[in-house]
Amino acid sequence: MKFSNDKMSNAKVQAEKIGGFAKRSTRNKWAEEHEELIRELAPYPISYDVTATQTTGFSEFSYTEICGGMWLTTQSLELNCRLIDFASKQDTDVDMVSELEKILADKYTLNKIGEASDLKRVCFLPGHNLLDVASVEIISRLAHENEDVFFKPHPITNDDAIRLIAKRVGWNKIIHKDISGYEVLNSCDEVYTSSASEMAITGTVLGKKIFNISNFFNEGSGTYYPFSRILFKAQETSIEEARKKLNNILACKWSGILFPFHTDVEERTKAFYDKALELRELYKPLAAPRGNIEQESKRVVNGQQQRHK
Repeated sequence: MKFSNDKMSNAKVQAEKIGGFAKRSTRNKWAEEHEELIRELAPYPISYDVTATQTTGFSEFSYTEICGGMWLTTQSLELNCRLIDFASKQDTDVDMVSELEKILADKYTLNKIGEASDLKRVCFLPGHNLLDVASVEIISRLAHENEDVFFKPHPITNDDAIRLIAKRVGWNKIIHKDISGYEVLNSCDEVYTSSASEMAITGTVLGKKIFNISNFFNEGSGTYYPFSRILFKAQETSIEEARKKLNNILACKWSGILFPFHTDVEERTKAFYDKALELRELYKPLAAPRGNIEQESKRVVNGQQQRHK
């Protein structure tokens, strides 16, 4: 509720999120044009790009950008995972993955890859604000045991974080953060990424082999965890299995996924809200929370009184 007035289309909000480290591309234009629609239809308060911190009895919705489209979510990580998991099992004959491939582009305004087309194995790292989502041990082992793996910092990564990464993997293995991540991904064969990145989704669309570098204990903090947990597991079977799972999600009317190639955006939006509320009713906590809220309220009030003295 605190951020319910912050909008995707607000340049100031975007600048605060990025922190001056990069510049947004025009990829979000379609999503921004449909922002008011999803907000008007929301049955509960809704915020842009807010981490899910509520229980399965959530009282707010959220949304964020995803690969040139928009992803509607609840404020419950557990229900978000279940929604996407259930959607991935709704088999379809409609080819949505090919449609998504047509609109893939960088989220930020970045430089061309140039002559660096010999990159075959690339590890895409989270920004400095989410570095703990990635496993230091996995990254260190990857760099230590494989001379042909290169590391691509996120475009918003600050200099201190890049120096920290370079100490682990070597400066000679760092791809400049301002180089197009999409072009690097498109040119390589194997992709190492975390739940904090779209690259598991984009890489699956492009038919790449995807490997998980997430820290098991922190990966739930990654924005795209409900997707990556499915795609990483499916990739262990085959790339084709991962593409099938992703295709099912893209086609499912109540998955909360909206893209320019969807001709029924309003219908899909309503279907998502209905499904989310259905699952809320099914999975919401039935036991009262432990602790005495009256005593907690008194502590808050007393603390405020103390500060005013």
